[in-house]
Amino acid sequence: MKYKKTLVIPLCILLMMFLVMTVYGQEGKPFKKIWKEIGKIWDAIFALQNQTSGFPQPNFNSGWIDISSLTVLYHLINHNLGEPVDNYVIDLQYKDLGGNITHYDYGGSIQQYSGAWWSELNNTSIKVNWREHHINGVQISAIRIRIWMYED
Repeated sequence: MKYKKTLVIPLCILLMMFLVMTVYGQEGKPFKKIWKEIGKIWDAIFALQNQTSGFPQPNFNSGWIDISSLTVLYHLINHNLGEPVDNYVIDLQYKDLGGNITHYDYGGSIQQYSGAWWSELNNTSIKVNWREHHINGVQISAIRIRIWMYED
C-alpha cells in the first residue's frame, strides 16, 4: 500500500518544524545547516512515500506470448535464472480467445482435452504445454510464466 500524500505532507511539516525549533535553539548553527537537515528529512519522507508493500516483483516474467498461431502444443521459454531450481515459485497464467485471464483446467484435463501446465523445468528454461481443443474448457490464445526465486 502506498502512503497517501494527505498523511505525508502534515508529517513532513511537523518534522521540519520540530527540526527547525530544535536546531535553531542551538547557538552557532548557521541557517544553511538547518536547511540541509530539513532537506535530509524531506528526502527521507519522500523515499518512504514511494515505498510499496505487497507481493515482490518476479525474477522472471515472460510477458504474454501469443500461441494462437503455433502448430505445436508446447512452447519452451528461456529464463536463464540459474540454480537452484528447488527454490523457484512458478506462476503460469493463460488467456482464452476473448482475452480473459483464466486458470480453468490448470494442469490440463484429459476428459475435456483442455487446459495448460508447465513441465521440464531446469536452470535455464521451462516448457509450457496446452490443449488447443476443448469441450467445456477454454481454448488458450496466450500464456505467461512468472518465476520468483527465494533463499532457504
